[in-house]
Amino acid sequence: KTQEAARELATTMRDIGKDVGLQVRAVISGMDQPLGWAVGNALEVSEAVQTLQGRGPTDLQEVAFTLGAHLLHMGGKVGSVEEGVGLMRETLAAGRGIEKFRQFVQNQGGNPAFIDDLSLLPQAPVQVDIIAEQEGYVASIDAEAIGRASVEIGAGRATKSEQIDFAVGFVVHKKVGDRVSVGDPLVTIHARTHEAASRIRPSLRAAFQVSAASVALPPVVLEVIS
Repeated sequence: KTQEAARELATTMRDIGKDVGLQVRAVISGMDQPLGWAVGNALEVSEAVQTLQGRGPTDLQEVAFTLGAHLLHMGGKVGSVEEGVGLMRETLAAGRGIEKFRQFVQNQGGNPAFIDDLSLLPQAPVQVDIIAEQEGYVASIDAEAIGRASVEIGAGRATKSEQIDFAVGFVVHKKVGDRVSVGDPLVTIHARTHEAASRIRPSLRAAFQVSAASVALPPVVLEVIS
């Protein structure tokens, strides 16, 4: 829950790897708000496809580029982390990333048709917007509250025996630092029923705090333990 605790955990994991002869680096990233736009199984798959097509959220891309660039550097494929980021950007722009993902799906016996038609993914029958009730800037988003709401709506599970509904979840339209006007959608609930959407609506609405003063964009990558 704190950067200090994350640093302690990352350092311990690095040292465990070092003790058995492995290279280990840890990227500490901010999770004060949801990463990207999507929360929920099919919604996140859709977001991943859009990201591989070069249309994804910038914060998700930054984390992916950072992780991938460090792996490329550790594996000796590039001479520096910066070169690794450049290679990943080039690969993304050339469309090689989405084609490799298509191979992944095929090799696991899946039908890759959804990559070209995202409507083939599971779709929730009910979609409800939570709108901004005041003008200003998004000051904070309670990621833990959104995570708990996702479990309650069926996108996750509290116990191993519970079933996951792949279609349900949330799409976040405004992130910390974004300007909002009254009536702007903050988040869209994708639910199985109107009753399910109504149950989590109060907790989701409370997860978004809007202030009159502008708010600085929070960093996505906080530090790297190497």
